[in-house]
Order: sequence, then C-alpha cells, then structure tokens
Amino acid sequence: CYLIAMNGSSTKPEIATAQTYFSIQAHKQEAFDSLTAEQQRLILRNRLKDNNTQLNATAAQAGVEKFGVFHDAGYKGMYGMGKDAVELKKGLPEEEDLLDCIGPTELAANDFRVTQAKEKITRENVHGEQNAINAHFSVGQVVRKAMQDTGGVLPENLPPQPSIKKLSSKYTREIKKLTKPKAGNESSEG
Repeated sequence: CYLIAMNGSSTKPEIATAQTYFSIQAHKQEAFDSLTAEQQRLILRNRLKDNNTQLNATAAQAGVEKFGVFHDAGYKGMYGMGKDAVELKKGLPEEEDLLDCIGPTELAANDFRVTQAKEKITRENVHGEQNAINAHFSVGQVVRKAMQDTGGVLPENLPPQPSIKKLSSKYTREIKKLTKPKAGNESSEG
C-alpha cells in the first residue's frame, strides 16, 4: 500500500491523503525507533493503560461490576494464574504493579489481550458479568497459546523489569511529544 500510494499521482485527493498518512506514519516509526528501550517500554505501558481504560468501559457496558475478578480472569487465561500469583512468582515488591514491572514482549502481549478482550465483548455483544469474565479468560488463553506456538517464553517466565514509575517522570515530556496526535489526524496508530 505504501509503495502504491507514494508512487501515485498526488493530484488525486485519495492518493494525496494516503501519501500524507504514510509520511506521518513513517516519521512516527523513525521517531519510535530512535528512542531508547526504556522510552519504548514507557510508550507501550502508556498504551496498555489507555487500552485498559477502554476495556473497563466496555466491560461496564456488558454488566461487569467486579472488575478485579474480570481482570484476574484475563491474567489467569494468559498466565495460567491470577495476577497476585504472577507478581509473587516474579518476586515483585507488594507496592509494585505487575504491568509496571514487565518488559516490552510482555507489555505487548498484555496489550493484545486487553484490546482483543474489548473487541470480543463488543463484536459478540457479550452481556452479563460472568459472560464477560469468560470472554476475557478465553482471550487470555488464546494469547498464551500464541506465545507457546511461536516458541516464545511463557509470560510468567519472562524476567521482571525495574519499575516503570521511575522511568515515567524522566521521559514523560519527550514521550508526550511523540504520542500526542497532531491536529487533523484521526488516529495515532502506526
């Protein structure tokens, strides 16, 4: 698509729009690639935080009231155990949150779990708390299976990382510049 758009005639409005889109996305990717691993991790964590907020709204519409149980079901599907057990297995201090102490691979897997749970609940018009809990659990299982099938390390066996909270204040201003949608852009997806 990129090659077609970039080689098309910019006199056509559709081609000009596509060229603008790909130019912006290429710039964003170059900027992301130039970030340190810590900065990239912070961006992934912030995206997961935003997607969890969207999942909460979707779950609430489906009838979820016990959000702790709902989220733990996703963890149980993906990790084979609840969040508290994962934090214990990874040796995290009690004051730390699992999602603040994991690396890019695990953040991406959790982000996929969260976005796909939201999509499943919406697409299948899931209603009722237990049905939403079951949906989140099954999506977690699918993500776990995908990690197994690709020969990757299961998420509970990935090493913990230093808390992202320490990195957050260090890089917040720089990250906002890269992740903030520019005026007139519908999406900041890359």
